[in-house]
Amino acid sequence: MTLWTFLGRQWTILPSAPRGPYLKGKVVLMTGANSGIGLESLKHFARASPSKLILCVRSLQPTEEILTKLQSLHPDLQAEIIHLDLCDLATIKILPDELKKRGLNKIDVVINNAGAHPGNADKPPTFTKDGYEQTPGLAVTNLGRDFKFSLSFVLFGAPFLFLNARSAEKGARNVSSAVAQADQSYDYWAECGPSYSESSWLTSGTGIKATKALYQEMIDEVEKISPGVTKGLIV
Repeated sequence: MTLWTFLGRQWTILPSAPRGPYLKGKVVLMTGANSGIGLESLKHFARASPSKLILCVRSLQPTEEILTKLQSLHPDLQAEIIHLDLCDLATIKILPDELKKRGLNKIDVVINNAGAHPGNADKPPTFTKDGYEQTPGLAVTNLGRDFKFSLSFVLFGAPFLFLNARSAEKGARNVSSAVAQADQSYDYWAECGPSYSESSWLTSGTGIKATKALYQEMIDEVEKISPGVTKGLIV
């Protein structure tokens, strides 16, 4: 990325956030809803009249305090708080049962916001109790994939059907700021970053399962290639 490209992106014009009760009748589930961007998003969603907010978080007490304040501002706000640690496979695996126990059999919107960042200090790596290294992308890209597949049994009773966002009126769409950023300036030869950010999910871990499902009529086997351009797998 050149200096001028970097400076130019600082003035990107973004559309205004939607207003009004645009979530009326919708059930919204969010991970990492009690701090940072997740908290600000939660405040916004609370104003949009959702049918119910499901807050999946590691720390219950601060989330309960936040919810109490929000409900004082929005008396009709309905919400559930569920313990979920995306660095702990056990909490991921029991999530579907926990949701069903509470009568939550339909989820319209999923905000997969939670993330883990160990910092940039020069120190020995740390690991979860399941043996995963706690890398910056752990919760949203590694164990977070297991969360998506686990949650899919609540949404559809079967694993997610991965569909092209343009053609899919119903189904799962995985949206990330990295992909949005990459889409604005996709130039494979000038910048390898965009191709990596768009393809790494589909070419590693459980993303391979999704890739196989997507291209099952075109290819017999998908090998783990990361980084790389996903469309190259079907040549």
